[in-house]
Amino acid sequence: MRSSLIESAARRRLLAGGASALAAAGLGRAALAAEQKAAPAAAAPPALASAAKPLPAYAAWKQPDAMIVHSANTIETRREAFGSGVVTPLRQLYVRNNLPPPDESIVADRDAWVIEIAGVAKPMSLSVGQLKSMGLQTLAMVLQCSGNGRGYFPNKPSGTPWQVGAAGCVIWSGLPVSVLVEHCGGLSAAAVYMTGTGGEKLPDGLDPNMVMVERSVPKEAMRDALLAWELNGEPIPLAHGGPLRLIVPGYTGVNSVKYIKRLAFTEKESPAAIQQTGYRLAPPGQKGDPTQPSVWAMGVKSWINTPNPAASTLKAGRVVVQGVAFGGTNGIKQVEVSTDGGKNWRKAELVGPDLGRYAWRQFALPVELATGEHLLVSRATDTEGRVQDEERPQNSGGYINSSWRDHGVAVVVQA
Repeated sequence: MRSSLIESAARRRLLAGGASALAAAGLGRAALAAEQKAAPAAAAPPALASAAKPLPAYAAWKQPDAMIVHSANTIETRREAFGSGVVTPLRQLYVRNNLPPPDESIVADRDAWVIEIAGVAKPMSLSVGQLKSMGLQTLAMVLQCSGNGRGYFPNKPSGTPWQVGAAGCVIWSGLPVSVLVEHCGGLSAAAVYMTGTGGEKLPDGLDPNMVMVERSVPKEAMRDALLAWELNGEPIPLAHGGPLRLIVPGYTGVNSVKYIKRLAFTEKESPAAIQQTGYRLAPPGQKGDPTQPSVWAMGVKSWINTPNPAASTLKAGRVVVQGVAFGGTNGIKQVEVSTDGGKNWRKAELVGPDLGRYAWRQFALPVELATGEHLLVSRATDTEGRVQDEERPQNSGGYINSSWRDHGVAVVVQA
């Protein structure tokens, strides 16, 4: 393996974004100013960022040595912290907020939180306590920030330079949206989208559409969607959207609206900037607009967690290559691993429990690594035959990076 290949992979891991992710989402200037106050304009490499920034108060219960604190609203899981379990512990789960979270008081009486339901035959407002009396479903799924993998884009898109750690596999419990819609007499005839509105406090003096978190997805996404009040068997923490969060499995995290206060089935997409211009797959150098594809469903993706360059030097011999793979809206059929940067592939074994089509699968492959430099990469295939992309999708926001080449692990093996 050529040294240049290893060096190129290593450089990609140190790429840092410049401006705030709020700007990439198309949010207002006041929110952008608040974000920039919490984080320097030029982000340091992850290890340095973690040393310089403590966990914010609302997420102080996180495991410090497992996290990279980019800013008060962007906290990443370290690659080496994922371990070998299927479910990501809450203390190690990433945090991404487009606005500062609401006051802690909203989780003091969780059952009292009220959500408005609109765009149905019988519009109504219901408390979390009432939702709990209507049904229950539990769902395992990958929660992944739209910009996970942004740090590998060479053009350094605006926003947090996430590597692999803006993702986790977690278990939600709540009421199926389909059950709620049935309770409300069904959808209105004009319904095309499912639109969730977050309950964050908006800055004074600004047009709400410029700053509020309100996302629309195709109404078909409600099939397995939940209004969730539990995460990994615990009441959803404020940092992750408690007391109530809309969960849209298979879609990127921004579509699973936190602190949801309104769920509407609408004829048109939300007029909010985060929908109209933010989270759009705009060509490099261009701003987002409604004609461009919205960041909705996730693609097929995998990456290797072990061995990791952050660990001690590897010794030549037998090593188990281990990682995770998921298919967005589909399950995983197989994962292949290469130890030479994608020239040759071997099929890995899917290990651990299969928690369903929206969860990730662990994979493992024992290999013999000789002395020298190796670029380890993985490539997943979903149950519909879609194969993980080799290259990243070029876009100005650094979204939906599922490139197996970008996510490779460069290791140096010594005798």
